[in-house]
Amino acid sequence: MNLNSGIRVDLLDGREWDYDLNWGGAGKIMIRDDFSRLYMLKSGAAEVTLKEKKVHLQPGKLYLFPCGVTARYRCIKAMRLCWVHFRIEHLPGIDLFSRFDPPRELRQGTSSEADFSNLLAAFESAGPGGLVSGLSSLLLLIKDFLPEKWDALSASSPSVLRLAPALEYIRAKFADPDLSLKHMAASVHLQPTYFSNLFQSVLGITPVRLLGELRMRHARFLLLNTDLTVGEISVRCGYSDQFYFTRVFKKFCGVNPRQFRETPEIFGAVKENHSHLIRK
Repeated sequence: MNLNSGIRVDLLDGREWDYDLNWGGAGKIMIRDDFSRLYMLKSGAAEVTLKEKKVHLQPGKLYLFPCGVTARYRCIKAMRLCWVHFRIEHLPGIDLFSRFDPPRELRQGTSSEADFSNLLAAFESAGPGGLVSGLSSLLLLIKDFLPEKWDALSASSPSVLRLAPALEYIRAKFADPDLSLKHMAASVHLQPTYFSNLFQSVLGITPVRLLGELRMRHARFLLLNTDLTVGEISVRCGYSDQFYFTRVFKKFCGVNPRQFRETPEIFGAVKENHSHLIRK
């Protein structure tokens, strides 16, 4: 892969488990993730309702639901499900799958079950060897979901390099309540509307949307990993108005912050104590 800045892969959590009809809130909740989901059913059936279609989950296939997808998850028949949650970024803060539209499902390969088992074993491993093996297994499982040509995603392209300072600026300043599109554009000496259009064309997401994504990711992390109040978290995420923060959080995540904190398992959310990085 000719990607000068490398690829960042975060393994968040994974498991093989039996689920009943209550899985995913029984399809009653719209769930929007800040991570990608990879599924492999060993038995049973389920469905994932996306904006554009329904995906029927059954044994014999691999299913990918990228970061940022909004969906309803419903178990139709009690199932044995292998799953892993991960992030893959080829630019800081920019999920790889925002740059193109990957397939939702593919047939399992001959080694898929072994690769998935090896990947899940990495979450129990305390050593670097198990981790490297697990990351290799993840890349083998998702390789056919990735684009055939990487040139269009090159981190060294002139357009990406032109926007790199703005990308770093947004990541550094996302918690600043005064951060605006005007400030972002000024970091690369561009007019705001032109900057926003160029940013979306090159990186697959608007700068304002990226700002919201980064704030919500941090909010989810703080809700799961700290005892801070919702008001304190809103301030740390760049919102001076707690009630506005709550409305934005619900728009992004489907529930309000307190509901998310009380029932994280419905949303596939986990404490990020097993986040790892590789670069190639």
